[in-house]
Amino acid sequence: MPSFLNPILAYLDSRPGFIDLAVYTGSLLSLIVILAVIYITLLRGFQLIESARRDRIRARWKPVFSRLRAGEAVTSLPLTVAEYPYIMEMWDEECAVAGRELRERLVQLGLQIGLDEAIWHVLRPNRMHLYRRKVWLQSLAIKLACHINTELTREALRLKVDSSDYFLAARACTILLTINAPGCERDVIQILFRFPDHTPFITTQLGEAGGARVLLLLEPFLDLLPAYAEQNFVSLLERSDDPDLLPLLKTRLTTTDSTEEQAAIIRALGRIGDKSASSQIIPFLNSDISYLRVQACNALGSLGTVAERVLLIPLLADRDWWVRYRAAMAYVSLSPESRMQLQSLVNDLPDRYSRDIMNHALVERDWCLT
Repeated sequence: MPSFLNPILAYLDSRPGFIDLAVYTGSLLSLIVILAVIYITLLRGFQLIESARRDRIRARWKPVFSRLRAGEAVTSLPLTVAEYPYIMEMWDEECAVAGRELRERLVQLGLQIGLDEAIWHVLRPNRMHLYRRKVWLQSLAIKLACHINTELTREALRLKVDSSDYFLAARACTILLTINAPGCERDVIQILFRFPDHTPFITTQLGEAGGARVLLLLEPFLDLLPAYAEQNFVSLLERSDDPDLLPLLKTRLTTTDSTEEQAAIIRALGRIGDKSASSQIIPFLNSDISYLRVQACNALGSLGTVAERVLLIPLLADRDWWVRYRAAMAYVSLSPESRMQLQSLVNDLPDRYSRDIMNHALVERDWCLT
């Protein structure tokens, strides 16, 4: 034995407890490693079994969807509860790339094989324990309910709206609003007040069903929503160009003190293009806030008249370059004169900055027309 080990052995002999501790620690680490290997092996085994079952079910149903795409007569297969997740997944994949005619055949097939019952089975509360961790499956069932629109799926969506999970509740409420289910207005109002901390996400989700419709539903409650919900109102406005919103927008424009909301309303009025709204926009040309002056110029360029373009002339000399630029672009868009006539008007402007920005706008218009 090498002599340099003697001091180490002597040290260990004087402390027998150290050896016991080392043995116990090594045994514990070995047990942990063995358990980890067993867990990984079982997990991988379950994954392989799940993958094999998925492939088997997809192979069984693939000919059915192939014949459906080819326009041939389809004989549906018996559908078991274990097949629900995989068939819903396949149906959604086919629907995502299908045209209108094929989508109609897919809906007929879905009703024929009882896909509405599958959706109900996944979403109803007393079945949640079967899919406790499969939020994706519940989200997929909610998505399919937009196409498989039956009383059974609508009832499943209403039950999910009452869920404590705000994500799934918002998705279900959005689908109910999209398919115009009876009583969906109540669900929209209810979910916004049930989850005040998640209002931004819920509003974004509901906006997928049509921002204008949600805004009209919320009109009586806008002043009751939390102060931070203002941004959600703005977000819905940015998605909306429905003329039915005009009365609401005109009223809010005169009552709100929020700069961001005023700007969003002005942009929405410009997109809608109703010329009767110009009288509400014109006062903002003289706003102390340059951002609002910019938005007012943009909107007036879309819905103003030739007579109203004279209101833009003072803004051509504004201290803010963006205000001057938007005023010049609006002036040019409202002008019926020829290029030479416009150039003559520009040359007659008394202010150098006004002439410069108008020349810039004319050059830009000429470039866009070529």
